Amino acid sequence: MLALVLAATAALNYAATPSAAALQAVGYSGQVAANVARVNIGGNYATVLLRRAVVGGAPLTDAILLRKFSFGWQPLDVVASKCAFTMRRVDRKTTELLMRGMPKRNGQTSCKGDYGIDYGPLREVEAVRKIARGPFVPFVAVYRDWAKSEWYGAGGGEHYYRLRHGTWRLAFGGGGAYSAPELRRHGVPQAAWCPFEVYDAKCR
Repeated sequence: MLALVLAATAALNYAATPSAAALQAVGYSGQVAANVARVNIGGNYATVLLRRAVVGGAPLTDAILLRKFSFGWQPLDVVASKCAFTMRRVDRKTTELLMRGMPKRNGQTSCKGDYGIDYGPLREVEAVRKIARGPFVPFVAVYRDWAKSEWYGAGGGEHYYRLRHGTWRLAFGGGGAYSAPELRRHGVPQAAWCPFEVYDAKCR
């Protein structure tokens, strides 16, 4: 399935370098803009530590985790715990490289489920990520001609997309999580609910 994509937003949430992508994902307070303190790169992942950055109205003191896709670097998560790596199955050596010189966040010991692991064909996942809305896009899933992206940064929520004539387009979405009954009303097939990690779907 070939996905030809039209941009869904004027503001891109990716860039040619991890530093530029991280700076686009944050705000800042006062007259001095946020700047880069440190960058680590390991394979297709990078961590960026910023000074004077603000996310959701609060000062950002943790590193930002990014991944390189075919279209550029995109912010995935704020590294609040090791779960940002373990839930994406980033190996130990790469995790250590990415966390070198970064604030340590070891308090969370249990990382449940497969959250953070994208679902679906890589070409389609990347096509949806390229148009996904939100400063941080931790998760994208594609099921046939439907797709979902999760986002956060200034609030948080979900967006759903349809593939029409080879082009992914935003179907609906906004703040908060959609329930299974709401997705049914929007025409999202039940077979997609578990791959989309819908919170009230009955999945094994």
